[in-house]
Amino acid sequence: MEGTDQEPLVRIRDLSKTFPGDVRALKNVSLDIRRGEFFTLLGPSGSGKSTLLKILAGLEVSDSGQVIIAGMDMTRVPPYRRNTSLIFQEYALFPHMTAQENVEYGLKVRGVGSAERKRKVDDMFRFVNLDGKQKRRVWELSGGERQRVAIARSMVIAPEVLLLDEVLNTLDEKLRKEMEIELRRFQHELKKTFLFVTHSQEEALTMSDRIGVMNFGVLEQIGTPLELYRSPKNRFVADFIGMSNLFSGEVVAATDGQVTVDADGLRVEVASNGSSLAPGNEIAFFVPDERLELGPASDRMTNRFPAEVKDVIFKGPYVHYEIALEGGRLLRAKRMGERELLNRGAKIQVGWNPADATLLHG
Repeated sequence: MEGTDQEPLVRIRDLSKTFPGDVRALKNVSLDIRRGEFFTLLGPSGSGKSTLLKILAGLEVSDSGQVIIAGMDMTRVPPYRRNTSLIFQEYALFPHMTAQENVEYGLKVRGVGSAERKRKVDDMFRFVNLDGKQKRRVWELSGGERQRVAIARSMVIAPEVLLLDEVLNTLDEKLRKEMEIELRRFQHELKKTFLFVTHSQEEALTMSDRIGVMNFGVLEQIGTPLELYRSPKNRFVADFIGMSNLFSGEVVAATDGQVTVDADGLRVEVASNGSSLAPGNEIAFFVPDERLELGPASDRMTNRFPAEVKDVIFKGPYVHYEIALEGGRLLRAKRMGERELLNRGAKIQVGWNPADATLLHG
């Protein structure tokens, strides 16, 4: 990872948090975040990711565990004494202030002189591409501009860690994609540690150096976007990352490097990839959307089945197909650069090679 010191800046050890009603938001979560890293907490609503973020900011207090930032124990330190800054999805800008007054607020509180304050604020406005808009009121700015002001306000005080809680939620799709790139640029050029919370796998995969996938207060898996995409730890991670073609079944035969599986009535060949599997074992596996082959029967398809095209969704650079196998099982396929689209109702063969299936554990 470019420009990143391997020594953790943030160390989280065995954090637990229970809310009234015996709601266990965090269950012994441990995590290291490296200096200069863009780390994302990914998970559905109620998974505990925002609770963890608020504990790091000092806005919530854990029941047990420890938070260490830059070598200092911050577990019981109040928010104003932590060198962190939190951006909420609503941005929480002061509506009665100009953009400039919002950005310089933190510097004023810290007693920074007017000349240095102006220099830092002007530098930050140039950095976030808002130069010339310092005097505008918050309500005169677009959603993307308000987000840039919120980022500038947080970054001008030079925090060790910038905490971002679902900050792209309120933006339209085009602006959200632009801001994904911009946030990554900000983080890379500032060489700061960003901890980003989202429920969007696209945002996480696009921006992150590493991702932690959370579920009901448990950190299920940590890895780079590529590691999570290629080797999800279990069915939940695979499903949440967006792996559509999930199968489970029983091993009916095993040879060196490959097993035959009865998956809901389908006989399929799956590469065992070093796993010790024997007849009678229950396994789960997935086949990535882009690995499914569609069309007439092909000698390349070891696993191939008759199917029907149920839906065709054109998404510009790629086409998304909903495919129904005999018996009704639905699969999803993604094809890039298609010149001719398959038609709804077309009778085809769908298949994949044993090596294209990935075994799931747990």
